[in-house]
Amino acid sequence: MREKGSTTRKLTEQMMQDAGVKAGALLEIGSRESIREAVLRNIGISIIARHEVPHNPELRVLALEDAPVMHEYLYCLKERRQARLPAAFLGVAQEVVGSQF
Repeated sequence: MREKGSTTRKLTEQMMQDAGVKAGALLEIGSRESIREAVLRNIGISIIARHEVPHNPELRVLALEDAPVMHEYLYCLKERRQARLPAAFLGVAQEVVGSQF
């Protein structure tokens, strides 16, 4: 399970509560990379956003019905917005998402 305060943990706990599922023993791990490695070492299972899991033939990805959407955010210092690299990145992100920053 992710650390307390993690959005992934909050969503996981809410889904489990809504489904009437009570968790057994938990191991709290503070990063998705470490959770992925724990799962690969057969320490347990976890819920991780699909786009955060790299392809690995040893991992089995299962879709969860009615899973909540996890919103992603892009942060940039206002005074750096017009610098060449941040501006280029923000431009690409804006094309993909289709919204204003």
